Amino acid sequence: AGDIILDAGGGDFDFLVGGTEIGSIIQDGSNLQLKSSISDGDMVFRGNDGGSIISALTLDMSNAGSATFNKDIFIGDGNPIRFGDDQDGRVFYDDTNGFIIQNATSDKDILFKGNDGGSTITALTLDMSAAGAATFNSTVTANAGVVVDDITIDGTEIDLSSGDLTIDVAGDIV
Repeated sequence: AGDIILDAGGGDFDFLVGGTEIGSIIQDGSNLQLKSSISDGDMVFRGNDGGSIISALTLDMSNAGSATFNKDIFIGDGNPIRFGDDQDGRVFYDDTNGFIIQNATSDKDILFKGNDGGSTITALTLDMSAAGAATFNSTVTANAGVVVDDITIDGTEIDLSSGDLTIDVAGDIV
């Protein structure tokens, strides 16, 4: 009718099967560690989903603890997803201005890559050392109008902010 209390003076709870340790719960300073002692043995978090037992999360110990979630990962609005070792690095988050993709490391570009016929290509580079200048690997198609303030053609800048530019072409533009 009451709680079960486990009190280990040494700070560790070891789990054994047939005398062989399979895992531990360890106090490490102010941290609580869950440890699998089986070489390359995964840690699997399981639960009951509508009467079916599912593996919600698997930590693959043969792959340095790679995490595989069975389904979606939800993070509350405004809480960033960070990639990297510290506050600098790649960040994804939602704020009042919209969905943010940010490389917080100074002058590091943002690259959009894909697979083109079996080869990895960089489709778009946003150059952060040049205020986000966009370099497309191929054609840019606009199904609506394109608005620009100035154009540089062969090193000559044409300022469009004060008026219109009309180009009359009798043939094809090449």
